[in-house]
Amino acid sequence: MEALFNSITSRYGISFTAEEKTFISSVCTIKSFNKKEYLLRAGEREKYMRWVISGATRMFYEEAGNEVDVLFTFENDFITACASLLSDEVSAYSIQALEDVQLIYIRKDDLQHLYDISKNAERLGRLTMEELFLAREERERSLRCDEAAQRYLNLLKHAPELIQRVPQKYIASFLGITPESLSRIRKTLTKPAFLNL
Repeated sequence: MEALFNSITSRYGISFTAEEKTFISSVCTIKSFNKKEYLLRAGEREKYMRWVISGATRMFYEEAGNEVDVLFTFENDFITACASLLSDEVSAYSIQALEDVQLIYIRKDDLQHLYDISKNAERLGRLTMEELFLAREERERSLRCDEAAQRYLNLLKHAPELIQRVPQKYIASFLGITPESLSRIRKTLTKPAFLNL
């Protein structure tokens, strides 16, 4: 748990009191999943906020028989199906382990209670939801406005770890292109003429 608290302080500038840490530790559980296991399936209600201790996950939905990836998370990231968690409706999204993962779980009811008793927790909840919302909005903007090659370059710049750890077919889905198109883009971007620009 101390790693979680340190990460929150480093990333969001929030330092929990000893009492807050004790309560959070008492309501959180650690769960492990094997690669390809589901943390949540579309059609289920989201009941948890999760923090990734180790490993990677992906969030996706199905459209016309295809999986469309919308989010990848790694160590020190929070992951939840926000709309389902907030509305108590079933989730349109699935969350799946891309690698063996270990996560800290907190139930929605405990999270709400924590918000009620801790301004630090309430602020953290607002910041994490804002972060997830902004990431989704940026992806949607990029899909509308940027050429495929630019979307890939943006990914290289802002999330190089993702390129190394996420299979190419999921990256292509996230970028809104086929794996074959992604392969062509990658080949083009490694040509000497491009590298000398």
